[in-house]
Amino acid sequence: MKNLLLITLLFNSILSFATDIEIVKITNDEDAMVTKFYATVNEDNEITNFFGKKFSQKEVVERTDFGCDISADGIVMREKGEHKILILKGDNLHAAYGGTIIIDYLYNGLTGSRGTFEMNLEFVDGAWSLSRFETKFKHIHLHSNKKFWKTIGIKSVSIIE
Repeated sequence: MKNLLLITLLFNSILSFATDIEIVKITNDEDAMVTKFYATVNEDNEITNFFGKKFSQKEVVERTDFGCDISADGIVMREKGEHKILILKGDNLHAAYGGTIIIDYLYNGLTGSRGTFEMNLEFVDGAWSLSRFETKFKHIHLHSNKKFWKTIGIKSVSIIE
C-alpha cells in the first residue's frame, strides 16, 4: 500500500511538470477569430506537444493537437474547401533547441500560388520564443489578398510587436 501511494505521488508530480506555453497569437483581416499556437514542455523545458486553439471573443471554439513532429511536409492548420490555406512546416526542429518554422500560405486561390514566412523557434535565456531577423515576437497578423473585393488568399504576414 505504501509503495502504491509513493508511485501515485511520483506519477502525479511528473504530470504536474508539463506546462503549456503560448508561442504565438495569429490574427487576420477577415474576422475577429484569434488563433493561438502553444507548446507543451516537460520539466526539462523540452517540447512534447504542439497544439492550437481558436478563440471567438475569448472563448475557445476549437482545439487541435499537432503532436511534436512538425516536419518538412507540414501540418495543415487551416483549410477551406480544397484549398490548404495555412500549413505549418518544420526544418530541423528539435524538442530541446527549436529550429526553423515556416508558415506556407495560400497567396492566390485562383492560381494556386503560395507564399512563405520563415521564423525561428528558440530556447534562449530559459524561455521559448519566436524570432525573425533577430526580432522576437509573440503576435503575427495575416493580411488578406483581395481581388474585386473578394478574398483570394493571404497577401502577407506581418509581425506585431
